[in-house]
Amino acid sequence: MEVTQLLTHMYKFKEEDLVSSELALVPASHPADVGFDRGLIGAYGQDDRVSSYCAARAIIDLKGTPKQTALAYLSNFEEVGSVNNTGAGSQFLNSTFARLVAAQRGNAYNDLDLRRALRNAQVISADANDSLNPIFPSSSEATNAARLGYGVTIKLYGEGFDAPSEYTAKIRGLLDRNGIPWQTHTYKVEVGGGGTIGGFMSSQDMEVIDLGVPLLSMHSPFEMSSKVDVWNFYRTMSVFYAQ
Repeated sequence: MEVTQLLTHMYKFKEEDLVSSELALVPASHPADVGFDRGLIGAYGQDDRVSSYCAARAIIDLKGTPKQTALAYLSNFEEVGSVNNTGAGSQFLNSTFARLVAAQRGNAYNDLDLRRALRNAQVISADANDSLNPIFPSSSEATNAARLGYGVTIKLYGEGFDAPSEYTAKIRGLLDRNGIPWQTHTYKVEVGGGGTIGGFMSSQDMEVIDLGVPLLSMHSPFEMSSKVDVWNFYRTMSVFYAQ
């Protein structure tokens, strides 16, 4: 039975209502503490709600006025190419920058002001990554894979997708000065791993680095993260906004 037929039959929805609705079938399991010490969070859809939550929570909790404009941008459809006008492939973020700059510059605003603002932007593209799974180790390169509980992950892709070395050093220094543990993750050759929305921002001349919370069983119905890593990612976003 097709999904639309199933929903119409079970819940008495009208088929025309389903066409204009965004519905998804997801596991009914609740989030749970995992492990002998309850040190892990087990839940569906942590990729990438966990990073989004940390980024949003950190900017909400920000005290006072930061030295620079702070912005948390949560976009849709990252897993399928950031399409549509709610994805990072749209002009929404650029338009937001333009409105902010134009509000400051008034009638003197021109496109060069927007280009300058984008060039000065510093971005953390926050996205989860898979960690070394001891049950299925073959999908990772053990000597280069992130591990749960070892801190936030700086993701290294190679092939020109990495952040500029100067910006990587700047973010690494920010983490070190604030006592935030970090690790690196390189995807296994010929196994591959996806990028994030950071590429769209890099193409606009922004400085971008990919950071994430490592997950066990990524893209499964029950992903697991370390509470320590989630806390440290929240701390990362907090100090990043405040710098």
